[in-house]
Amino acid sequence: AHSAAKTDEPVREGIVAGLEPFIDTIVVCTFTALIILSTGVWNRDAAAELSAEPFVAKVGDGVWQFESTPAPDGDEYVIGAQVFVIVEGDTNTDTGNNLHKANGVIVEGPTGPLIEFQPFNSVGDPVIADMGVYLPAVGATLTAMAFDTVQPGLGKWLVTLASWLFAISTMISWSYYGEQGMVFLAGEKSVLPYKIVFCSLIIVATLGLIKTDVDLDNMTGVGTGVMLFANVPITLILGYQAMAAYKRYIARLKSGEIDAENATSN
Repeated sequence: AHSAAKTDEPVREGIVAGLEPFIDTIVVCTFTALIILSTGVWNRDAAAELSAEPFVAKVGDGVWQFESTPAPDGDEYVIGAQVFVIVEGDTNTDTGNNLHKANGVIVEGPTGPLIEFQPFNSVGDPVIADMGVYLPAVGATLTAMAFDTVQPGLGKWLVTLASWLFAISTMISWSYYGEQGMVFLAGEKSVLPYKIVFCSLIIVATLGLIKTDVDLDNMTGVGTGVMLFANVPITLILGYQAMAAYKRYIARLKSGEIDAENATSN
């Protein structure tokens, strides 16, 4: 009984750890998607319109670019803001239709803010689909916009608070997982050096090497991917033992054996 009880703790920890990605990925992400779809922000109207249709020029083999054009009026169109327009061209392999985005950025012009468009690819002559200027909204921004359709200003505070809590809880849990891994690999004496390295990454993050969410995603993706080289072989080799321990634990739980042991120990 003592031997069986000794294996209960890692099994319980594994079950609890398995709930976290289920809640985050299945429950939270599903609700987020339903909110975005039900509010219709994914198919929103343009935020503003161009004053005149910009001229498009061919700048390379299959490469086109719109000329710079005056930016619309509005607090959103500050210097450095990202915008895009919809262009009709070749069939888009990602969407199955002929619509593409021509991205641009707001820059300071001689007579006021201008949209400076980036080059885009098209085999045939592209045509601007409408005069609308759209503001990009991805990830948390799109979710905040969905909440704002119900109560203006709600999304900014709700999504910011949720993202902050998620970031803090992730830092705490991942640091703990890493700490326990160092204890297993190198003993208790390795915990302090590990904590120093972990906290020093805060300084690295503020050095300007990470400037966009794409840079951050790439860095975390590489770090997470490295773990696969260790975890996947271990899972394949020892997975059957973990499943056997899980089945024994569930069997003891259903039979009431675990409750009886807990009552005796108390």
